[in-house]
Amino acid sequence: MHYRRLGRTNLQVSEIGLGTVELGMDYGLPVNNQHVKPSEADATRLLNQALDWGVNFIDTARSYGTSEEVIGKAIGHRRHDYILASKVHYFPDLHGDDLQQAVEKSVYDSLHALKTDYIDLMQVHSVPSNFLTNELLVILQGFKTAGHIRFIGATTYGDNAIDVIDNDHIDCVQVAYNLVDRSVESYILLFAQRRDIGIIARSVLLRGALTEKCRTVLPESLKELQMLIGEFEDIAYNENLILQDLAYRFVLSNPTVSVALCGTAYVDELAQVIVFSRANHVYPIHSDVLTTIRFHHLQDRNQLKLEGWSI
Repeated sequence: MHYRRLGRTNLQVSEIGLGTVELGMDYGLPVNNQHVKPSEADATRLLNQALDWGVNFIDTARSYGTSEEVIGKAIGHRRHDYILASKVHYFPDLHGDDLQQAVEKSVYDSLHALKTDYIDLMQVHSVPSNFLTNELLVILQGFKTAGHIRFIGATTYGDNAIDVIDNDHIDCVQVAYNLVDRSVESYILLFAQRRDIGIIARSVLLRGALTEKCRTVLPESLKELQMLIGEFEDIAYNENLILQDLAYRFVLSNPTVSVALCGTAYVDELAQVIVFSRANHVYPIHSDVLTTIRFHHLQDRNQLKLEGWSI
């Protein structure tokens, strides 16, 4: 496993991190119209195997169903083997004592579920544009001072990442970044680099669409997306790669990315992604291929939003 510096936190994180939403709730593209959440035994095996393989960045959230509880029970006893990131809601309608109490409950519930007395990175979850208030951040700073949180981050959508990165309280930002959604490349990633903000890339496989599933489960209304993914499949084939391999190599080819999340409930899928990352260091994706990828894009990105796809 290769490791990268997580911005000004100076934490050394595995370039592949484990996203755990699927361990606690239904998520992503269903197979045969069904999601299958793993058993407790399978989730425990996945989490321990991830650590044994050198994956040291585990990403979860209070809102990921039972994910935090699963993690705490499975690997709480190995707490010093991994860097733990969780999330707290931004509570848009609360202020003053009400906000303080809501944040305190969320943070303490996370600590209890995860069987730990500290969380390395607490992220404000899905921050909307212009909402990251100092009131909320001051509360989180209190937990930082008390030693329950080491660093503060946020997960963002769209251009509001600029405001988040520019906030002195924020150490890391989680953004969607993949073959289809490259919007953060134009300015956000470079601005984060200048501010020495750690970048966590999520949706590397676009909720499973950048796999063979795209041909069978994407709705007809996303025909343009299907066609675009087909073009990426052709690029991958010409490089003797599969689509998922191209997707991870593309994200990891960007030096501003500290960690790319692999959201999975299956050991074999995680193993495959780790192989992709290792191979990328031996045979990195050629600059000409990166240029070719950037010639292919969606004409109407808004259609994805209308279909409930957050990119």
